[in-house]
Amino acid sequence: MNQNNHPSSEDFDLAHIFDISPDLICILDREHKVIRANQAMIEAIGASSGSFVGSRCYLCVHQTNEPVTSCVHEQLLKDGKSHTAEMFIDHLGGWFSVNVTPLHNDKGVVIGSLHVARDIAERKKTEEKLRTSEARYKNAQEAGHIGSWEYDINKNIYWASDEAKRIYGIKSDNDHFLAEDVLNCMVDKPAYIQAMVDLLEKNRTSTINNITYEIIPVDSTEKKTINSIAELIKNENGQPIKVTGVLLDITERRKAEVILNKKTEELKTMNRYFVNRELKMVELKNEINELLKKSGNQEKYIV
Repeated sequence: MNQNNHPSSEDFDLAHIFDISPDLICILDREHKVIRANQAMIEAIGASSGSFVGSRCYLCVHQTNEPVTSCVHEQLLKDGKSHTAEMFIDHLGGWFSVNVTPLHNDKGVVIGSLHVARDIAERKKTEEKLRTSEARYKNAQEAGHIGSWEYDINKNIYWASDEAKRIYGIKSDNDHFLAEDVLNCMVDKPAYIQAMVDLLEKNRTSTINNITYEIIPVDSTEKKTINSIAELIKNENGQPIKVTGVLLDITERRKAEVILNKKTEELKTMNRYFVNRELKMVELKNEINELLKKSGNQEKYIV
């Protein structure tokens, strides 16, 4: 440190920096021999510096008699380029992102590599949790026939989840579609467009829209009834940028409602028929009783 408390070149001891790095770092020659290794690498291997340096890396790291198939140092020796790969290393007990950078002599010939392995176990755990969460979300959507969608106002394109694509009969692996592709499925296009316009125009007072509409899926000629709840999303300036929503295929429920309404009306009709019939029977019984009384006979019916 100089008199002005500014670091000088002497303060940057590369050997010290090499050793304090948490990454596993070593220098390999063309024969896969370890020329030098930092403290983190030596501790991870569980060997002394003397036994590790000079040995072939695959013997200590992978505990194999030859380079593993995914060896990035081997790839570097073939093409002289840097390489990066993610691999699970059994002996080290975890996932690592391994990067190699070529080292050259003064003639430009590759003489080895700087080999850096970074522990990515936590990232892998997070990725696995995310994959599990996404799988559960997808299963829940499929079970409930609920799809998710987004509409980018500026780009005029839609994004759709797998279940939303299934509902619309879209078999493409692409998740994004032109607004025209979606509108072509609508039975009543003007009504759907007006619903979107209403949502945009009412953005100062309401950001939620709930509509029910019919579509004809891409892969079918039979209509489906869809219920969709949409929300308007704005940027930090309060300007609408996209619409996000969920859609529910209520076709079977709507069919059941139609049948239920029909059966209810039939029941009402039958009920009116039987009530009227009962009233008519009471009227006839009263008339018969009156006639019996006038003829001097005893009433026959108890009403």
